[in-house]
Amino acid sequence: FILEELYIPFKFYLNALQKHTPHEVFQRKKATTTLKEDKKSKFWIANSRSTTCHWIPDASQTFDAVVHFIQSGSGTGVHVGGGRIITCAHVVDSQDDDGADEDEIPKRVGRKKIVMFSDGRIFEAKCVAVKENVDGTSDVAVLMLGNEVIIDNESKNNVGELASAELAVVSPVFEDRLFTVGNPSKIDLESAERDSIEFDPPIFHLS
Repeated sequence: FILEELYIPFKFYLNALQKHTPHEVFQRKKATTTLKEDKKSKFWIANSRSTTCHWIPDASQTFDAVVHFIQSGSGTGVHVGGGRIITCAHVVDSQDDDGADEDEIPKRVGRKKIVMFSDGRIFEAKCVAVKENVDGTSDVAVLMLGNEVIIDNESKNNVGELASAELAVVSPVFEDRLFTVGNPSKIDLESAERDSIEFDPPIFHLS
């Protein structure tokens, strides 16, 4: 369980940060081409071709505030300050959810996850609030950062205030420019086969 839930995903993320330098890719404003809605799944999906988006804002209040959940059943979230992480409720999953009644919403509050920032800093996080319904039209969770996970002497040097994003005060309107940071492919990020993920970088990818 520990191998599948923590070690393999953690190794994948750490190697991806070191080999693919997603922060540098973001600074060059390289992103996938425009996402399109898959009519069957209703998900917004990108292809692996890249383009330059000169309008992408500075990383300090956007990219640097993004976290990846580095356990099996991955996802992304964003730090909005005060240790609060906003993500999708379904990201706060558990192996106990497998085989559960589809009409039953899991009890996610109180669950703990492990998150990684793009600079490699790792934290425990606990779910403190959820708004979710069965059909998925409401799918939001808030987690609070807890203890930092120190894995080696190098990580001890990554100190200082964590980057945070500022929440918008108005909703976007049609033709507004939007971007996401995460994994736009259909492939599970925890896949041990790097070649099965066509996006580079495979994590913290700009779309």
